[in-house]
Amino acid sequence: MNKGKIKGHDLRSLAEKQLQGKTAETSAPASEEQARRLVHELEVHQIELEMQNDELRQARLTLETTLAKYTDLYDFAPVGYLTLERDGRITEANLAVTTLLDTVRSKLVGRRFALFVAPGARAAFNAFLAKTLEGQISESWEGPMLSERATPLFVRIEALTCTSGLKCRVAIIDLSLRRHLQLELARTHAELVSHDARLKESNIKLEAFNYTVSHDLKGPLATINGFAELLELELGNETSEKARSCLDFIRKAGRKMNELLEDLLEWSQTGRTVNLVDNLSLAAVTAEAVELLHIQIEARTADIRISDSLPLVKGDAKRLREMMQNLIENAIKYANPLTRPLVEIGEENSANGWTFYVRDNGIGIPAAYHEKIFDLFERLHTDRDGSGIGLAIVRRIIEEHGGRIWVESAGEGHGSTFFFTLSTGSDLQSVSPEEE
Repeated sequence: MNKGKIKGHDLRSLAEKQLQGKTAETSAPASEEQARRLVHELEVHQIELEMQNDELRQARLTLETTLAKYTDLYDFAPVGYLTLERDGRITEANLAVTTLLDTVRSKLVGRRFALFVAPGARAAFNAFLAKTLEGQISESWEGPMLSERATPLFVRIEALTCTSGLKCRVAIIDLSLRRHLQLELARTHAELVSHDARLKESNIKLEAFNYTVSHDLKGPLATINGFAELLELELGNETSEKARSCLDFIRKAGRKMNELLEDLLEWSQTGRTVNLVDNLSLAAVTAEAVELLHIQIEARTADIRISDSLPLVKGDAKRLREMMQNLIENAIKYANPLTRPLVEIGEENSANGWTFYVRDNGIGIPAAYHEKIFDLFERLHTDRDGSGIGLAIVRRIIEEHGGRIWVESAGEGHGSTFFFTLSTGSDLQSVSPEEE
């Protein structure tokens, strides 16, 4: 007889067949030998039954262990799990759901899950549940739930109908923190937009004030210079050396003051892009800037080298020409007096886009001044002409074009390289001349 695992109905069938074949023998054993065989068969059957019982007990133990394991996984999962009837009533719920909804399991089972959804979202949830029960595909829904917590409870629900079509499995994921952060981010963004608008308005007012002050001061300054010249003519040759020195000082101070006012006026009107052009030739713009500086270039016999592979850019030709003019003029002004000025204008291409440069063999810039030289009225060398506003204008133009500028130099006597980038995106906005 097979001692392996035998299914219950097979065991019963075998027993019936053996009983029928042995009815005559068991009812009236013909001899002692037959009686012994019958007892032996009964003992074998008893052992087989005990073995079957052992297998059943082991299978039951394995089943209970597996059930306990998966029950623990179900109960202590970090995600809430529910089973709902077609009418939305809860039949099963794990501990994560009870924690999420601040309740106990006994108060969940038998109740409609929609009652735990925020009133304003129940219609949407019921529509979601009906759609889920119609098909066999997973559906998802996000919405607010009722909760006693300080932070509003916002969840995502994933649901799938069981194969029987009578129930659906539901997973609930707490999105409250993410939702809170999204709302905070939106609020912060709105504040930044508002702050940016106020800042732009303040800058416009500041520019208008700067323009007005610079313009209005030119009148009194012209009067001072005019009266100084008139006084010099009135005194004629009778002017003493001390008086002549004072008048000369007044004229120099007046010229310096006028230069500063002119630079302030230029700075107040510089920066905002007026006429944006796609595919603008930076090489042509640079050549125009060089032409405007031909007197300074010839005076120093400067060697200006423009790369023949400068790419097309998007920008305001007038502003970019002004920017290039300032950078080239700056390179010539701060050239080493003992060497012929060399200025190279070129480009570098990388994964981050184009970077342009203006490189010179001038007197160089100490590292401590690499940032300060772009500030308004910041002058590294006070013994040379200028108001210290040129590089401030350059930075403003480049930033208005969505780029940035920086300088690299090994220090005094090693020349300087001004690097800058220009945006080629659609974030630049054109400003009409009337708005300037």
